Amino acid sequence: MGVLRPWEQHERYIQSILGLEGTICSGNKFYDPGDAVDHDRESVFPIIADCKFTERKSFSVSRQVLEQWEEKAAEMGKRFIMPVRLCPKGTTPHDSVVMGLHDFAELITLARRT
Repeated sequence: MGVLRPWEQHERYIQSILGLEGTICSGNKFYDPGDAVDHDRESVFPIIADCKFTERKSFSVSRQVLEQWEEKAAEMGKRFIMPVRLCPKGTTPHDSVVMGLHDFAELITLARRT
């Protein structure tokens, strides 16, 4: 398979750390969207992730993109997250997640119950 590109390494890391499965062609197929997906039917908070990686100092995201992903996730019975890795040359990666406030509030509520 060869050496993975930085964005591929990021996707694999997200899949691993969140216990998610990869998708065909990194989500470039309409029938298998996203970069990492929760297929566990017993999950109380199933997610689909669209990973973003940049070697720049910043990353831009639009409302339209977030709304489209949130709608697609809802149709699949999942919650959408966007893991973002900012990794300018010569720095260590900084990982964050973008997600809807209401989904985050529900996740916090679930976490507090345990």
